[in-house]
Amino acid sequence: MVSTNAQYSFTATQARNLVANFQINTYNITATVNPSLAGSVSGTGSYNHGQSVTLNATANTGYTFANWTENGSVVSSNAQYTFTATSNRSLVANFEPIVYTIAASASPAAGGNVSGAGDYPFGQTVTLNATANTGYTFTNWTDGNTVVSTDANYSFTVSGNRTLVANFTINTYTISASANPTESGTINGTGEYDYGQTATLTAAANTGYTFANWTENGTVVSSNAQYSFTVTGNRTLVANFDPIVYTISASANPAEGGNVSGAGDYPFGQTATLNATANTGYSFANWTDGTTVVSTDANYSFTVSGNKTLVANFTLNTYTVTAVANPTEGGTVAIDVASQNDVYSYGTNLVITASASEGYHFVQWHDGVTEAQRSYTVTANAEFIAYFAQDGVTEYSIAATANPAEGGSVSGAGMYEENAQVVLTATANTGYNFVNWTENGSVVSTDAQYSFAATANRTLVANFEAITYTISASANPAEGGTIEGSGVYTYGQNVVLTATANANYNFVSWTENGEVVSTDTEYSFIATADRTLVANFELESSIIEENLASISVYPNPNNGMFTLTMKSIEGDVICQIVNANGSVIETREINASDNSEVTFDCNVAPGVYFVRIISGDKTWIERVVID
Repeated sequence: MVSTNAQYSFTATQARNLVANFQINTYNITATVNPSLAGSVSGTGSYNHGQSVTLNATANTGYTFANWTENGSVVSSNAQYTFTATSNRSLVANFEPIVYTIAASASPAAGGNVSGAGDYPFGQTVTLNATANTGYTFTNWTDGNTVVSTDANYSFTVSGNRTLVANFTINTYTISASANPTESGTINGTGEYDYGQTATLTAAANTGYTFANWTENGTVVSSNAQYSFTVTGNRTLVANFDPIVYTISASANPAEGGNVSGAGDYPFGQTATLNATANTGYSFANWTDGTTVVSTDANYSFTVSGNKTLVANFTLNTYTVTAVANPTEGGTVAIDVASQNDVYSYGTNLVITASASEGYHFVQWHDGVTEAQRSYTVTANAEFIAYFAQDGVTEYSIAATANPAEGGSVSGAGMYEENAQVVLTATANTGYNFVNWTENGSVVSTDAQYSFAATANRTLVANFEAITYTISASANPAEGGTIEGSGVYTYGQNVVLTATANANYNFVSWTENGEVVSTDTEYSFIATADRTLVANFELESSIIEENLASISVYPNPNNGMFTLTMKSIEGDVICQIVNANGSVIETREINASDNSEVTFDCNVAPGVYFVRIISGDKTWIERVVID
């Protein structure tokens, strides 16, 4: 090698044989992928000048070949690019992502709407959105029969065509209804309904009631017994019924016999009480409905079930009036109106005449009247005693009467010789006490047996007073209702006790010493002794059923030790253990917010008891069995 320069200069000094040596050029052929993960290339490397180069571009999944570019210029659109190597080259194999169709629909079509469907290039993230229409709830996305997501917003990377379905479920709602009052009617049509379905509730009135309206949360929603509506949510309705109002008529027979009260208009099922009060001289006989006797009590109570026309029948009182002479040989006594067995009707006017026998003279009547002939209008049983005295013999008339006449009886009155010992005895009738003897309004003795010497005609009065009794009454439980009519009554007076149930309670019975004496809200009797009565009330069954969901007792039955659990009850409450007769065995005051469980250890006899929870105007009751 004499030179590496293509131009070789030298001085010719001899013959020379030179050789110019050449070598072929080599070029670097490089290629890259755009985007880098879209595919691969082959065929790059070093090539001699003039050598044929073949580059191959292979697309990865999701891509297609686009073109070859060099310095930004497209040099070929074929994946296989062949050219002659004449220089170094840097080429780019360009790929494009495949575009896929993402389809989405709602099932059912009415269930909701979907968004986000369309054409997306491979590898892009797609988010489909499912929006439920009113009355529907989104369930899931499915691809064919496969559940792919339970999220309403479903995101995924595109890798191919997809047909997705947003599934919706129609909402189901509960339609409940009740009758008010519970015994007034029946309801049909309640249950589970799909959104948009038509519900038809039918209210049928029971005997004695008429349908009034449907209410929801206290607001009237319909006045038709058959109420139809499109279901859009849970609903709790009340069918309100009004009791039919009936007319209870009452009259007295005969009209002058007495008075009646209590007639009027009454709703079905209410207790009507008719009172018959006899006028003076009459006695109540019975109540009749047409020709049928329905009661022999002056206070007649019954449950209203229809119009009624009742008659209070009164009878004119009859009384026994007799007249006698004392002594019998002293004279005669005559009544101007002849009557068999000396029985006379109330109001009959009698003229009674005393006629002295020979050798006697009339002194006075037993009640001090000194006229031999007297008038008497019949108002009660009566015995008239005409006192006679022998002429020329000093005798005195000792007359005595009872005040009031029904208060008792007297004995010992009559004709007495001067200075003879007189013994008057006053005997009280049942329900009365003797008070004193009076003469001309002045008290002469407080002894029932009054002794004195006959020194003048005397007219004495034995005074009696009716015994008074205390009639007390209470409500059980106290919050169950109110009582009227208790107080102090005189013997023989009519007592009327009335029990009125508070809201959510029903009257059960009147009891005395634990024994039931009446099941009528109005209890009538004659005062003959002190009495202590209890009006028993119970919660309406619907309230108890609702209450049972709020409290529970375990174990039940138990041996006296048990735990009370309270649910959804807050604030200060009163816990009571009550026996079957309504007596409170134990009481505790607690705060239910802080202590939802209370343990009791009751040392009581086996039997049925009740746990009563009182909070404000609310009461909860649970039955407990103690073995």
